[in-house]
Amino acid sequence: MFENFGVINIFDIGVLILLIYLIFRLLKGTTAFTVSVGLYILMLIYGVAKYFNMPLLSASLGSFWDYGIIFVIVIFRQEIRRYLMLLGKNILTGNKFSIARVLPMAMTYKEKELHMMEAVLEACYKMSEERTGALIVFTGTTELKYISQSGTNTDAVVSTKIIETFFNKTSPLHDGALIISKNRIKAAGCILPISQEITNLPENVGTRHRSAVSVTNQNDAIAIIVSEENGSISIAKHGLLFYNLNKQQLLKELLEQTV
Repeated sequence: MFENFGVINIFDIGVLILLIYLIFRLLKGTTAFTVSVGLYILMLIYGVAKYFNMPLLSASLGSFWDYGIIFVIVIFRQEIRRYLMLLGKNILTGNKFSIARVLPMAMTYKEKELHMMEAVLEACYKMSEERTGALIVFTGTTELKYISQSGTNTDAVVSTKIIETFFNKTSPLHDGALIISKNRIKAAGCILPISQEITNLPENVGTRHRSAVSVTNQNDAIAIIVSEENGSISIAKHGLLFYNLNKQQLLKELLEQTV
C-alpha cells in the first residue's frame, strides 16, 4: 500500500490538512461550522465505504457527492466569499512575503495605517470615559461606497480631535457611522443597514452593535463600537461581535486585522 509513498504524497496530505485547518478557522464561531463538521464526517464515511468496497453505501454517498459542490456553494456562499477576500488581503498585506512587506512604498503605507489606528483608539478611549456612543467602520478590500454615499462626504485626515468632534452629541452627524478608507475619513453620519441574517446576537445588544455586525458580515471590513450606555468598546468583524474588550484585547484584534 505504501510502496510508492513519497515526497509528493506527503506534500499532498500536508496541503489538504492545511486547507481543512483554514476552513475550520474561518468557520469557527459560525452556524456553518456545525454543518461543515457534518460534511467532513460524511466524507470520512464515504472514504471508508470505498476502501472496504461497500457498494450500497458507496453508491448512496457517491450520488450525494455528485451534486455536493452545488450544495456546498449554496450553504457556504457567504463564507466562501469571505474566505476568498481574506486570502486576497493576506497576499497583499497580511504576511512577511506580502506585497506590503516587499515594496518600500507599501511599508510607508502600513506605518501610516498604524498611526491612524493609534489616533482612533485614543479617541475611542476618551469617548468611552465620557459615555459618548460611536461607530467607526474601517473598509477592507471593499470600499463600501454605497454606505459612504448615505452620509456626508468628508475626505478628512484621521485624528483624535476630528473623531471626537464628529461624535459629539451636539454634532448633527453623531448618530451615524464614520467610514475610514485608505487611512482617511471618507464619510460621516452614514446609515448602516441591519441584516435580517444576523440572529446570533443577544436581545440586549443595541442598534450600533447590530449594524456593525451586519456591515462586516459579507466582507473584510472591521467596525469599532463605543457603547453610550456603559462606555464599553467592542469590535465586529467577519459577522461576529467581540464584546466589551479591554485595551490589550482591542489592540490584538486590530493588529490581526490590519497588519
